[in-house]
Amino acid sequence: MSFIGVPGSAAQSPIESFLSRFCPDPEVLAKILTSDRLIRTRDGHCLCHKGDIAHELWIVASGEYRIEEDTHLIGRRLPGELIGEQALYRLNDAGGNRTRGATIKASGPSTAFKIDYSVIASLPDSEQAVWHETCARVRAAKLDEASVLRAQLRKHEEALENVIERFVCDEGAQAANAAFDDGEMTNRIPVESSTALIWFSDLKGFSSFAFSQPADAVAQALRSMMDIQTRVIMNHGGQIDKFMGDGLMAFWKAPDTDRQVKACRGAVAAAKDCLVDLDAYFAENGIPCDIRIGLHIGPVLFGDFGGGDRIAFTTIGTTVNNASRYEQAYECSSGNPLGRLRISEDVFARIIGTEGEGMFEAETRVLRDKNGVRHKSRIAHF
Repeated sequence: MSFIGVPGSAAQSPIESFLSRFCPDPEVLAKILTSDRLIRTRDGHCLCHKGDIAHELWIVASGEYRIEEDTHLIGRRLPGELIGEQALYRLNDAGGNRTRGATIKASGPSTAFKIDYSVIASLPDSEQAVWHETCARVRAAKLDEASVLRAQLRKHEEALENVIERFVCDEGAQAANAAFDDGEMTNRIPVESSTALIWFSDLKGFSSFAFSQPADAVAQALRSMMDIQTRVIMNHGGQIDKFMGDGLMAFWKAPDTDRQVKACRGAVAAAKDCLVDLDAYFAENGIPCDIRIGLHIGPVLFGDFGGGDRIAFTTIGTTVNNASRYEQAYECSSGNPLGRLRISEDVFARIIGTEGEGMFEAETRVLRDKNGVRHKSRIAHF
């Protein structure tokens, strides 16, 4: 996209277009832009390199020139556009010489009118004033163009951020942005030790339901059930780690005591709301499903645990494994069936004295996982 040097009419030459748009008195400068100063360049030919001492500038007559910095494209200039003029106003080496801030390279066969600085310096003061006013207008137009491009870039960045947030939790997005600030996209997200409340849930009976339904109906039902859980979890301060078929993993990051208490209470409240909302959805839509939820809190590792070039930001550790076991358990050590919401004693200890405490049985139950490991748990009444 370019706003510089748009021709005033189809009949104008690139020079006429440039002068009519930017020069307050085109006749004054027309005499220094003669045809014998036209240069021809092949594809890849450099008019100048970054760091060169600058002696001239150009007006593009045909083709296109690329503005590059360390091989990165930072701009394009088309017929009727001025290039190289910024070095005229840059005095930044030890000898006070004008130096180039970028490389200018032909993109395909191109031509340009060369203007030597000595020609400008030889102009009478009144004509130099016209020249500097012309350059000022060019620079103002380029600044306007840059402002529009920055706004467009920010819009694209926001769109990209929104897409990323749909694939990864807030914690993962923030960690990725911090790791990739250097622009190379090669850094691994650093692993962080912390404490977190882990949520696992699974839709009981969904596989049997899905077997008897059309694919689009199954997909719509699953999305609706996941939407309910996601909304409730996020409303209570949790973040979604991943979806696993008809299962879901979420977490509340809680690095200090106050946030650990808040996380436990928020997760229990979210679980209650989730059960109520899903019960209503199951009844309204005639879906023969239920849900199991397991909650546990403890030390975890946050980070990128993917392989190769694939990023997989997630939470791992014994706490995560145990939270999954609370959700997966079907009965306690005495053989009695379990309710739908199971929490560890560590979670229960942080909701004592709250409304959430009354949701659970007074007595501790012992769950035994597939490896025979015993886990103390509190089971909700509903």
